[in-house]
Formats: sequence, C-alpha cells, structure tokens
Amino acid sequence: MALELNGTTGVSLVQDGVVTADDLSSTLDLTGKTVTLPSGAITSAALPAGSVLQVVQSRNNAGSITTTSSSFIDTGLSVTITPTSSSNKVLIMANFTSTSDAAASHGGSKYAIYRGATNLYTDGVSNYGMITFDNSGYIHAIAHMSFLDSPSTTSSTDYKIYMGAIAGATASLQRDWGGVTMIAMEIAG
Repeated sequence: MALELNGTTGVSLVQDGVVTADDLSSTLDLTGKTVTLPSGAITSAALPAGSVLQVVQSRNNAGSITTTSSSFIDTGLSVTITPTSSSNKVLIMANFTSTSDAAASHGGSKYAIYRGATNLYTDGVSNYGMITFDNSGYIHAIAHMSFLDSPSTTSSTDYKIYMGAIAGATASLQRDWGGVTMIAMEIAG
C-alpha cells in the first residue's frame, strides 16, 4: 500500500490499485510545469563525455598585424578559459582573414595555436579552402583553425594565435576586415 503526502490533509492512505505498474513506467508529462532542482543537483560530472560545459569567445577588430619573419610572432588574439575538471578537453577555434604577397607560391603565411608557450598546432595558408589572388599579386585567404586540446588543468588557461611568414613573403593577419574571432569550448572528458 502506497502513501500520499498531502499538505492540506496530511498523510493519507492510497487505495490499492490506484497507482499501477503502468503508471510508474509511463512518461512523466511536465508540459507547462516548473521543476525546481536542489542546488548542485546537475553538475558537469553528471553530463556525458562530449557535452559542452562552457563557451568563451574573444573578438578583435583593431587593425592588422604584419611580419616578414619566418619565426612565429604573437598576433595579440587570445582567449582564456578555466576548465572545471582536469580530465576535460578544450576545443579551440579561430576565424580570420590572411593576406600575403606572392613571394611564396600558394600562400606566404603560417599560423599556430599556442597554449601558453606551447605550440599545439601549425597550419599554412595554402591549406585553407578559399584563396584568392588580386591584380597586385597578393594572396587573400579566409582561414579557420581548430584544435582539440587536453590541458590537464583546472587553472586559467590562455590560448593564442601566432603568425609567421613563409619563404620571404610579407604576411598579414587582417583584424580590421570583419574582425578575428577565437572561441574556446570546454568539453566533458
């Protein structure tokens, strides 16, 4: 025999047969209802691996940065995220416009995603999908970079975009052409 707790009349007995096994295995319809869970009832630990736990975005549209050096330089574009668990991953994505002169065929720019002082991923403009050449011999590319990192920390973590030139070219990251966006997403491990 089941018990019913009623705030008006107190505790009363529920008649046998009122609640059946079919009632217990059916779907609970909460349409139009509000459900309040206790604080901390749902945590990142309760979510399955691959769930997005937080998203941080950084945007910069102040001018461009240019280099002729083959060594990587800091572009000033960064995003900071603090993972909630050291077993989680961080997905880094960056979108920007790159320009270089034609000194290097098929693109004179290279870019890297850094975590602190560690180069995580390097890519050259020649690997990007949309490259155009203008009448002056300049190469323009709409670039997208992404990398899934395992930082193994719960400390604040900085990710940056670095840039270098290839084969004596002049490379530019065009921050003023629609801006440059970086996104960091914490992914449950």
